[in-house]
Amino acid sequence: MTKRGIMIKSIKFVSVLLILISMLISCAKESQLNTQALKELKFSQLTGPYLGQKPPGDIPELFAPGIITDIYREHTATAFTPDGKEVFWTRVLNQGTSSRIDVIMHMKQKKGVWTKPELAPFCIGRASHIHSISPDGKHIYFSSNRPIDKNDTIPKVRNWVVDKTEDGWGEPRVNNLFSSKGKKFILFQETKNGNFYFQSNNLPNVEYGIGFVRAKIIDGKYQQPKALGVTINSEYLDYGFCVEPSEEFIIFSSDRPGGFTDLDLYISYRQTDDSWSEAINLGEKINTIGVDGSAFPYLSPDGKYLFFITTRQPNIDIHRKKYSYAELKEMSIRNITSYDKIYWVSTSFIDELKPEHLK
Repeated sequence: MTKRGIMIKSIKFVSVLLILISMLISCAKESQLNTQALKELKFSQLTGPYLGQKPPGDIPELFAPGIITDIYREHTATAFTPDGKEVFWTRVLNQGTSSRIDVIMHMKQKKGVWTKPELAPFCIGRASHIHSISPDGKHIYFSSNRPIDKNDTIPKVRNWVVDKTEDGWGEPRVNNLFSSKGKKFILFQETKNGNFYFQSNNLPNVEYGIGFVRAKIIDGKYQQPKALGVTINSEYLDYGFCVEPSEEFIIFSSDRPGGFTDLDLYISYRQTDDSWSEAINLGEKINTIGVDGSAFPYLSPDGKYLFFITTRQPNIDIHRKKYSYAELKEMSIRNITSYDKIYWVSTSFIDELKPEHLK
């Protein structure tokens, strides 16, 4: 073959190769567009209570997979407004220069259709963590290291509250309720009668000083916060809670002995004398054996479901068995995609676990 023939053949080959590459790029772009179109279609069809998800039974299920429960790490379960038309939760994201940043996510119904997840309107990109929504839906309690004003240049975590307005949500203000020197109260939750429950970091005779506290309101004045008692606040780590709006029971996490994981969910019922029953483990169905256990419980507005975060990932000691590379990769993927995910479950266990003398 002459040099001219070889050159012509080479040019044809390169031309064909370029055409193939162009087609592949076009297909890839089309695939991305199709994927995005499918996502848009999915949200355009997202209607009904609880994002139109099929309600769970007595075994926990992932909540809204691919919508709320996604590839990200969630740091609280979902908190719905009393009318069920808005939902908030805390998500952990990588900030870049820092290891992580917690942000409050938000979805709401517009003309009956749920919007895509976005930052909550009062979340400004600083670390923020939702606590609860008041029973009347007028207030959201959260913590954040956002600045108080332009002169506040040193990040400091404070409690905040934001009020519902005609146009959505207003400007957050610092929540100084029950604040005092040397005491730190977090995870505020208001009940129907105006009492407040929160978590304290300086209780005596409990692990890390962490425990649960209540401040009653009497004749329009809040009384001195008091610990809930030893049936709830143990010598072990008790962390994260939700109180039934009428104060019939409290659900919380604890690493006390007798659990199924490192951190199990427990329930305690308020008794007729205003004391609290012995804490009862929610059982193996809910506290499935996992790495980190379950935490940050939230009740649905109608009381039918319990939301919480959990790994739901079996304990695996990779040093005790010979694994193939493919198995190790699969385990790594499962660990990443199952870390701190939101689950929900029927609250049928509430009546089933209630002590006989309270039925």
